[in-house]
Amino acid sequence: GIDFNMSGTGNLAANVFGNVSTNGFAGIQVNGDAASSGNFVLTTEAGDTILADFVGIWSHAFGAASTANLTVVNNATLGAITGTLDEGITVATSGLGNVAVTNNGAIGTSPARVGIGVRAYSNNAAGTGTIAVNGSGAIFSTGLGLDVQQSGTGAVTVNYTGPINSTGPSGVVVGATTGPASVTLGAVTA
Repeated sequence: GIDFNMSGTGNLAANVFGNVSTNGFAGIQVNGDAASSGNFVLTTEAGDTILADFVGIWSHAFGAASTANLTVVNNATLGAITGTLDEGITVATSGLGNVAVTNNGAIGTSPARVGIGVRAYSNNAAGTGTIAVNGSGAIFSTGLGLDVQQSGTGAVTVNYTGPINSTGPSGVVVGATTGPASVTLGAVTA
């Protein structure tokens, strides 16, 4: 796969054009350490395919002091290299920055579903960053199509117009604490 490991105040603007296939953890991953404070933006191209063992795209800011802002714009098709892809896209912060996901690519297919389509979360109760999830790509999952969780006080906005088809009991779960939450969805089947 492709790995970006960030530290300090630098920004990342990564445009990945072409297919990615790996037996490793993630097709593409961006990791910011506890000292990271830049803007990390990862964009993939329509018409490409990303195949991986566990997660198609992973972006995470580790450490409660990190102020890195994480953005993933996926236009590629995501699936498993073999078996089942556990997660299509996961973007998460343990710090104070914002999380933004736009998915316009297909995640899984009806016969080859992923476990969870898109996960976006902040697990820092002191976090003030926002979470935004948008997109028009179809998601086929055995669990949640969208799993959006805000442990901090920042706003949560979900505007996902793409179809979500889950064989599990719920297609979408959005959780927020004291910040405002707005959820707009297209067709959801579960």
